[in-house]
Amino acid sequence: MSTSLVEVRGTVKNALSLTLDGRLIAIDTTGRFQEQLLLSYGYNIIEVVATDRAGKSVKKTVTIFYQ
Repeated sequence: MSTSLVEVRGTVKNALSLTLDGRLIAIDTTGRFQEQLLLSYGYNIIEVVATDRAGKSVKKTVTIFYQ
């Protein structure tokens, strides 16, 4: 990857809350989210966790290498 600013976006279903690297981010009424993230040099591990009303969570992790 050649730029340090990336956009993390997607859609979730039935999620009450969503975190990106432990930070709460907004979800619109259709379940879409969009957030910009500044990468550090080297390996960056991005973690997104969606939690539903019953307290069940789903975690997705992506690793990006920035040089």
